[in-house]
Amino acid sequence: MEAAFPEPSLSEDLSGWNVVQFSNESIRFHRWMMRWEMNQNFLRVTGRLVRYTPWLLRPLLRLCDGEPSYRKVVVYRGELPPPKKAAQF
Repeated sequence: MEAAFPEPSLSEDLSGWNVVQFSNESIRFHRWMMRWEMNQNFLRVTGRLVRYTPWLLRPLLRLCDGEPSYRKVVVYRGELPPPKKAAQF
């Protein structure tokens, strides 16, 4: 990968936000998957697996996350203000 990912320090100055950054899909696994996705039989089988057994595939695919990663996922969560008290009549 030629372009570097943004550094986590980019988000340090955001007050009121909780920032979580994690790796998703290693480059090695991504290359392997791209090669196999050209095979029609592989597409049929994996398509059925995704449709009928997503509960099985999710943990297996999580094992393929890691460094060096193909992509980074950054989640920004704003802190909610405290709820306002309802007006009493």
